[in-house]
Amino acid sequence: MQVTEADIAERYGWTFDELDEQDSDRVYEAFALQNIRDSISRIKHWVGSQGQGSLSNEDMVIMKACIDADEELRKELNNA
Repeated sequence: MQVTEADIAERYGWTFDELDEQDSDRVYEAFALQNIRDSISRIKHWVGSQGQGSLSNEDMVIMKACIDADEELRKELNNA
């Protein structure tokens, strides 16, 4: 299940029981990706507002993971 499919499922109010239970790993992965995408959107808004407001602890964890991934990628690019 792609994130777009999860968006459609959410929009139409489908429940997990109505989705393919045999494919639960894909469903859970898509919903997790939705949550990460939404968290990054909130982080981008927070950064764009110059830190006005606050981020949840979950958003801070995602932000740290993004920063760590960016640093790792920069190191790899510099070593290439």
